[in-house]
Amino acid sequence: MHNSETISDDDALGFVKESGIDASQMFDIDIIGVAGAGYYEQKNAGAEICDTEIIVLVDSDLVLSDGWLSNLLGSFNDPLVNFVYGATAFETNTLYEKSFALTIASFPLGSGLKRGTETTLTPARHLLANNFAYKKSVMGAAIFPDSIAYRGQCTLASENIRKAGETIYFQKAARASHPAPNGARHFFERAFIEGHDEYVLSQRNETPGVIGMLKRSVVGATSRFIKATLGAWGRSFTKRDTVGLSVLGTPAVITVSFTYYFVRYMGELITAISPKLMRASSAMCRGH
Repeated sequence: MHNSETISDDDALGFVKESGIDASQMFDIDIIGVAGAGYYEQKNAGAEICDTEIIVLVDSDLVLSDGWLSNLLGSFNDPLVNFVYGATAFETNTLYEKSFALTIASFPLGSGLKRGTETTLTPARHLLANNFAYKKSVMGAAIFPDSIAYRGQCTLASENIRKAGETIYFQKAARASHPAPNGARHFFERAFIEGHDEYVLSQRNETPGVIGMLKRSVVGATSRFIKATLGAWGRSFTKRDTVGLSVLGTPAVITVSFTYYFVRYMGELITAISPKLMRASSAMCRGH
């Protein structure tokens, strides 16, 4: 699946051929472009045309470990499992990659390709759509709701799954690694757009009274910036051994994390001031 307005069918076909997947006898490959479709819209569109009971979603930039698919699908041997996602960790080969892995708390540390293969299935509150499988008979094929957030539909889908009385499971043995942002533009774009989504999701906060109002305001945005930055700085000391970071690498984590979360903070503030300006700026960042 791809956005045909930004990636041509020929480029998508070239990617598939370069990967070698098309030479496999295990798969039938369909390359489908959807004009103007974003990240989650592509997943929904692909899921809608699947004729299998279990739908597996995986992003093209993941590096999958041996046994990834069998471990992910093996989770459904338990009849209670209807939604399961695998373990994705940032690559940690360079100082920059190690710093970014410690900056972002959404991926579990130490669960990459070289961290063992034990099968562990545990309940979770929030799914990750880049490495995810589910039974379409439970909630339908297209499970990601419409939203003005760029990447917030994981949160919304997770909420809908829980509201339906279902449990999301995390399969530690379905392992994959994810590259850090490729270059400065990708780095700043990711942080900036995440700021937009932070603001959008904060407005859904239903905490009553003054506390709720503050969480939805600039005060809340500032608090999130400080909390995220200090959390990354703390991980640079307490979790550095997990990613193989030396003490001398700590300043790099401090610099990368402060920069990332400050840009995210700016994205959140700009969205609060002028959502239209933020959408235009985001479109310019993305080149469309």
